[in-house]
Formats: sequence, C-alpha cells, structure tokens
Amino acid sequence: MADQLRSKIIKDNPIGKGLDAFRALFSSICEGANISGTLDALEQLGQEDLQNLVLFLLSTLQILPAARLLRSNSGRALFSELSRLNTAIASDDFDLDRIKPLLKSAITGDPDDVWGQVYKAVAESTPPPRAIASSVQQTPWLHNTSGFANSSEYPKDVDRVLRDELGAMYESLLIYSVFIDDLAKN
Repeated sequence: MADQLRSKIIKDNPIGKGLDAFRALFSSICEGANISGTLDALEQLGQEDLQNLVLFLLSTLQILPAARLLRSNSGRALFSELSRLNTAIASDDFDLDRIKPLLKSAITGDPDDVWGQVYKAVAESTPPPRAIASSVQQTPWLHNTSGFANSSEYPKDVDRVLRDELGAMYESLLIYSVFIDDLAKN
C-alpha cells in the first residue's frame, strides 16, 4: 500500500526539468576540472566539488513538490529528512561515497530511481535512536554547596555539606596566637 501511494505521488508530481540546474552544475564542475561529464567523473572529482554537488542536489530535491508529499520510513516528510541529510553532509563527517548512487541517478534522470536512492540515502544517514540515560547516572553521588540555589531553605543540609567541604572548623581561636606566635617562635 505504501509503495503504491509513493508511486502515485511520484507520478502525480514529476521531477520534470527540476534537476536541470543540478545537471548543469555537474557539467560545469567537470568542465572546470577537465573531466568528461560522464558518471565516471564522480570518482575523479575532489571532495569539495563532490560535497558542493551533493548539497546542491539535496537543496534542489527539497524544493520539488513530491519531497513535501512523500513520507520517509520513519513517517516524517521526506523534505525534513533531506534537510537533516543536508546538515550531516555539510558537517564534513559524512562519507560521500554513500551518496554517489543518488548522484548517479540524478545525472541519468530516472525519476523512480532518483526517489528510490533518496530513500536509501535518508535511511542510511538516520542515526539509531539514542539510549536514554537512567536517572541513577544523572544523580550526583557527592553533594556540595553549588547545588543549593537558596541556602536559607536548607540550613541543616547546608551545614552538613559545608562541614564536608571545609573539614574541621574551630571556633574561638585567635588567629594571631595560632599562626603569628608559631612563626615568631621558629
């Protein structure tokens, strides 16, 4: 059922000439690098050219009507997933070889294959769900005075924590007799 709906959306919202600007950029980059504008050129392009090409393609795909109508496997709009993928690629931590099948599809122009490769690229770039840290790990084992916002609310607790932090405290000691007399005797 989902595949039929996906096919209908792709058919009702064709890419048409939507990737012409991307293909022109690809040709221009290849021409500037003195490389023939075939699919093999993707293996010869530098990392920066390849990254710029991918970012341009993703931005181009985002403005196509189908991107707003299609849903990813996670249920989000494909537009949102493309935006997330765009951010991942711009961070320089992304392996651009994983996106080359999408580039090849966009260059050759088969719309069904383009959207199929978009789905694969989005699925590969989606990180697994993060584990939620348990509250035991977030609870501090030691208390200190930095945890008290208003010390007048917790006088017993503050006294205890201060004793722990400062150690032994002596009242009614004259500083002069304790420290200065000691220095004078030595």
